[in-house]
Amino acid sequence: RVERVLGVRFEPETLAGLLTHLGFAVTNDGDAGGSALEVGVPGFRSYDVTREVDLIEEVARLHGYDRFPDEPRPFRTGTVPDHPLFCLEDELRDELTGWGFFEAQTPAFAPEGEVEILNPVSADERFLRATLLPGLVRGIEHNAARRNRDVRLFELGTAFQQGEPGALPSESTHLALLMHGRRAAEHWSGEATPLDLWDLKGILGRVVGRLSADGWVLSEDRPTGETEGGLPDCASYFVYDGSGALVGAGGRMASDRLDLPPWAGEVWAAEV
Repeated sequence: RVERVLGVRFEPETLAGLLTHLGFAVTNDGDAGGSALEVGVPGFRSYDVTREVDLIEEVARLHGYDRFPDEPRPFRTGTVPDHPLFCLEDELRDELTGWGFFEAQTPAFAPEGEVEILNPVSADERFLRATLLPGLVRGIEHNAARRNRDVRLFELGTAFQQGEPGALPSESTHLALLMHGRRAAEHWSGEATPLDLWDLKGILGRVVGRLSADGWVLSEDRPTGETEGGLPDCASYFVYDGSGALVGAGGRMASDRLDLPPWAGEVWAAEV
């Protein structure tokens, strides 16, 4: 069984030596001709060693991961197609990086939100995020404090909303992007113009175009009801799904939500 899992054969004596070194009580099982081991788990390891495969993991760890051969072994190619959402995410990553964006990965914890954590790591971040934009705002502020004038960030991640009473929170995949600075670097052939609303509209239109088959549309018509709190304050473009529900927006971030120096200029944001 150890050989089948790890791909390397271990003699019973070697296994017994490795496990004994970690405090396990090891004896041979005579009925199996000495090829099986009976292992007693010490009390201080009873919480994480409960299965046979947990013991095999300890063997691999103590043997050394770098000592296992790295040549490919025989395998059978998979025939299960990738999930359509994962394929869409990869397409969006390729397109956004082609436009000069860097992908960010921010923590899922936030100082405020709908879903409160029972055992938070920090009292200042005791909620699960309901939107991705605040995390990207911190990234923009971090770069501006180091005089990085032209920053484009995006994130594909999970946001959380409170479900029905007694039910688990609902999760949904969001795409958020922030950008500020110049459209292109300074060059002798022309003036470096700043990014504007039309740049944001073009990018958001390409993103929505990926989902046009599902009825998604980009519109300037403002929603009539309540809007999601994480959307840009000065939103100019809105995204609606096939049923007409608001699923995103884009526009200029309000200055009171940003801690940026005066030279930073306007910040354009969108989230769907």
